[in-house]
This record gives sequence, structure tokens and C-alpha cells, in this order.
Amino acid sequence: MKKFLHILILLFVISIPSSCVKINSDPSIKEGSVAKSIDRNTSAPSILSSTFSQSEPVIYFVVKVTDLPKDTLLKAVWKYSVDGTEVTSEVTTSGTHYEAFTLKRSGSQFPAGQYEVTVTGNAKGKSLSAKGNFEITPEVNPTHLLNPVIAKEIDSEDKLSPMGTTSEFTQKDEIIYFIVQSKELPKDTKISCIWYYKETGDRLSHELITEGSRNIAFTLKPDEGQKLPVGKYMVRAIVTINNQTESVEKEFEVKQS
Repeated sequence: MKKFLHILILLFVISIPSSCVKINSDPSIKEGSVAKSIDRNTSAPSILSSTFSQSEPVIYFVVKVTDLPKDTLLKAVWKYSVDGTEVTSEVTTSGTHYEAFTLKRSGSQFPAGQYEVTVTGNAKGKSLSAKGNFEITPEVNPTHLLNPVIAKEIDSEDKLSPMGTTSEFTQKDEIIYFIVQSKELPKDTKISCIWYYKETGDRLSHELITEGSRNIAFTLKPDEGQKLPVGKYMVRAIVTINNQTESVEKEFEVKQS
């Protein structure tokens, strides 16, 4: 009797996992997020935002896709609400992961105004969609941030005058300087600097508080024992004064040493 009871319990325990097996998957698209940057390994959004400046180089719309069958076609439509202009892109995908769509500016600036982005698809007869909205705020011609340059050196920590200005660096260069002349900044003005690695969309940002008219230097350097990745970069300084945003930027390249 004990042996029979042992066998019966064993059969019951073994049968439990089989009853939990998911037979039918349910494809879906959700978590639509507009972002300034994404994780380059997973494509998950890392800096969410609903407002962007006109000089932003790229805008991301990220969706979480779940249980998509093989060769599922997803279509993204970016719409500029002011005049109805649309930009579309498509991707074929499958499985469960984050999928990122990008909107890149075609000139020096995005048109200011309201935008919407919609991703649609069809899987197993089910219509899928996700939507996001964002705004691009206008910028004015720079009057407080002037004469941006990229350099390998500065003459001193006091003057911050650039030396060896260039747009090309190698991985042997230990530091890259971005120098901007500030003009008549009010007290406690915050200036943001964003370094973009254009190959992957990664970005690094920092801020400083300053005032008056002087040279301002921002720096980019690799972690100790590391090298900057080879490829093209862009760096941008941004300031907002009296609700008016202005920015200056420069592009450069890091070549293999």
C-alpha cells in the first residue's frame, strides 16, 4: 500500500508541470516610449522624454514586442502635426524583445512643433499598434554660446584657450576638449553638454553652472585603461535663457591608433 501511494504521489507531482505549459502565445506590442537614447545591447529606452530641442540628432520610439511569429512586419509612421508630413520605416522581426525606431533630422534642425509616431503590424490575424507623442521646441540663433571648437589641448586651466584644434583624433589621444565662448550669461546659468557616439546612439552628458563672458571647456576621455571607440561623434552645448534655447555643436572622428 505504501509503495502504491508513493507511485501515485510521484505521478501526480510529475503531471503538474505539464498542465502549466503555455500552448497558445498571444502576440502583442506595448510600452511605446519616446526616448533620447537607448541601451545599445537591448534597445530598451534609457532616457525618456516628451520634449526635444531642434538640434537633437536623433529621436527614438521603442516598443516591447511579445511572441511575434517569424517575419512579422512592423511599420512606423512619424507625423509632423503642423503640416501632416510623414516619414515611414519598416522592420521584419520576431520573438520577444525591444524594437527601436529612429527619426533623424535631415538638416541642421528639426522643424519645431508637435509630432506623433505610430507603430502598427499584424500577427496571427491580430492587429497590433502602439503610439507616442512628443514636441520639438524652437531654438534661437546662438548669442550667448559662440565659436565652438574641438581641440587636443588647452593653454591653461585659467584661460581655457584651445590648442591643436582638429576634427580628427586617434585612440591614443587621452582627452578631447570642446571649447565654447560664453557671452554675457546671467548669474547661475546652467549649460548642458552632450557627447553623442553616432555609431550606436550612445550619449554622455554633464552640466556646469557659470556666468559672464569667458571660455568654457568640456572634456571627453575614456575610462582608465580603456580607449574611446572608433567612429564618428558629435558634441553639443545647450543653454536656455528667458525661455529661449540655443545650442552650438561640432562633429569629430576617432580613428584607430
